[in-house]
Amino acid sequence: MGIPLIQGRFFTEEDTGARPLVAVINESARRRFFPNENPMGKLVYPGPPESTIPKNLLPSPDLRTPRLTIIGVIGDVRHSGLWNPPQPELFVPHLQGTVKDNQTSALHMYLVIKTGSDPLRFVHAARAAVQSLDPDQPVGDIAAMDQRLDDSLSGERFRLFLFSAFAVLALVLAAVGVYGVMSYSVRLRMHEIGIRMALGAGVPDVLAIILRHALKLATIGVIAGVALGLGVTRLMSTLLFGVKPTDSLTFLGASLMSILVIAAASLVPSFRAARTDPVRVLRAE
Repeated sequence: MGIPLIQGRFFTEEDTGARPLVAVINESARRRFFPNENPMGKLVYPGPPESTIPKNLLPSPDLRTPRLTIIGVIGDVRHSGLWNPPQPELFVPHLQGTVKDNQTSALHMYLVIKTGSDPLRFVHAARAAVQSLDPDQPVGDIAAMDQRLDDSLSGERFRLFLFSAFAVLALVLAAVGVYGVMSYSVRLRMHEIGIRMALGAGVPDVLAIILRHALKLATIGVIAGVALGLGVTRLMSTLLFGVKPTDSLTFLGASLMSILVIAAASLVPSFRAARTDPVRVLRAE
């Protein structure tokens, strides 16, 4: 499953009912119950079966049975979704039957098969292998791991797609608005531009004047947008995983994108002003 081993060892085929009972805990359990000590070799017991997640995993204070010896610590796994924090968990080898003895076994067993090619090509072979051991054993709910991950994220991905679509629409509307404002601003400054060009200003000078004005307005808008964005990031926190709501790279990228779009929208009015005939403008004035 790709779960990393942080300390100790994994289960082996030798961890059967004839051997001492063993267990592996996750990193959350180690931090919660053994914060300042090495958990290896400690004796623990699963708590009462109120939940399928052994939140009551505690160092064994008495002679309750079965007592399990911790042999390993593994990385956390988000079984309940990416947005739910990992819980302290205890794993036991199926051959030792300790989970079943404590009445905490799940109603279903999942078999994970790793393949070197398309896993769905092995569905028939997997079902036949199981039924060769027990013809009455039903096999269902077969799916590739990628499909299960996609299904678990489908709702969040759809919401993020909507947010992205509205963001792109807002960016397009902003570009159209900037184009209109800059076109109007250039029209009002045509007399000034004509005089500057008559006095020797070239096309690069005119472009620099218009773009400088546009970038000044863009900077003010970006600063206001970042301030408002920081204020509403809490509303987006439930849709984010692995990214902080106040991620600096995200805000920097969005700011640079906005400035580039505004600069691009200002280029058409800028080139139009740079191609102006100063003689015609001054004569019209």
